[in-house]
Order: sequence, then C-alpha cells, then structure tokens
Amino acid sequence: MALSGAHSIVPPAILFHQAKVNWTLSIFEASNYGVFLGDTERAKHIAKRIIDEAKRLEVKEVVIGEYGHAYTTLRWEAPKWFWEAFPFRVRSIIEVMAGWIQEGRLTFDRSSNKEAVTYHDSCNLTRNGGLLEEPRFVLRAVTEDFREIYPNKEENYCCGGGGIVAVSEWDSRRLEAGLPKANQIKATGAKIVVAACDNCRIQLGELSEHYGLGVTVAGLCELAARALVI
Repeated sequence: MALSGAHSIVPPAILFHQAKVNWTLSIFEASNYGVFLGDTERAKHIAKRIIDEAKRLEVKEVVIGEYGHAYTTLRWEAPKWFWEAFPFRVRSIIEVMAGWIQEGRLTFDRSSNKEAVTYHDSCNLTRNGGLLEEPRFVLRAVTEDFREIYPNKEENYCCGGGGIVAVSEWDSRRLEAGLPKANQIKATGAKIVVAACDNCRIQLGELSEHYGLGVTVAGLCELAARALVI
C-alpha cells in the first residue's frame, strides 16, 4: 500500500484488516512531484523507490491510495520509463475495494451514509486512468443516496485545480476555472462530494467555501469504512 497526499492510513487499514489480506505500508509516498515539474528523470527516481521496494519484498500487488496522478504515474507511465513489465500488479484502492465487495469480503450498512452523495471524476483517474465504473460500484454499495453529476465519467468537467493547487498566485484563476464544477455539484443537491484524488479534494473544498455550496468533501475509503459491518 502506497499512500499519497494528506491521507490517513486508518480507513484503508480498517478495510484491509476486514478483508483479511496480508499487506504492508510503504515508507515512500506515491506522490511524484517530478511529474508535476515535467522532469522525467526526477519522476523516474521517485517512482523507482517504490518499485525497488516492491521487488525486494516480492509483493504480488502495489495498491495506490486515493490520488490521481500517483496512480497513473505508477500504473501507466513507469513501465514505459523502465522498459519492463513489473513482477507485480499496480491497482488503485478503488479497484481493490470493488473487487472485495464482489467477492463478498466486505459487508456494508448503507444507512450509515444517509446524506445525498455525488462523485467527482478526477481527470487522472478517469480520462487518463480508465476508472469509470469501479468508484460508482463502491458508492452504491456504501451509500443510500448516490446522485450522478452530469456530464460525468470521460465527459466530466475538471475541478480546475490540476497541478496548481499549491501555487498561491494562481488561486483566483483556479477558483474561477472551477465555477463550472461548482455549478455541477450544486445541481445535484448532494451534501457530500466524493473525490478519489487529493488535489481534487483540496480544490473542491475551496470551491465549496468560495461559492457557498455548503458541501462536505470526502474520500471513498472514508465512506466505506464508516459503513463497514464488522
């Protein structure tokens, strides 16, 4: 398990424990600022730390936490950088959760998440990563009132954050760019917006405050752990 961004290990750890799988936590963060900087050599160096560790431990799978570019980097870009097929799978925690639910490893009480929930498709996970149905499958399993944003999936609007969330001089520009996303969220009437990407969560939280949306921004693992029947 490789975390990224300001995530807590607690919700994924609860799910891993309940699914009864053998797992460990990487000391190396999956965030890759070489990618943000457009510096392939630095990006390769950062990715190689996780790759080498996974090989040393002879793991069967590297699971990436809820972060868009961390997933696409290790899943799709890194194999091309190193010209090799890794001896382990790389998947998002979203794919893993969906699989556990299908296998009957996890049971949920949907009434634990009663409020209306909508899902934001992050650019990296959706358009670049191909994760379309898995997050929706999980959300329908753990919430009572899931509402789609329109348009969604490959046609969904970018949150407007991208790689500039941490660049303060662009704050006004990215909040302006996020207005279409704010309007999308408002139209759903949802009280909780789920995003499986740290940059998106930061941006959506600031959009809610800036445009008075009054929504809570949450992660998929967070809602799943809350609804888990133990």
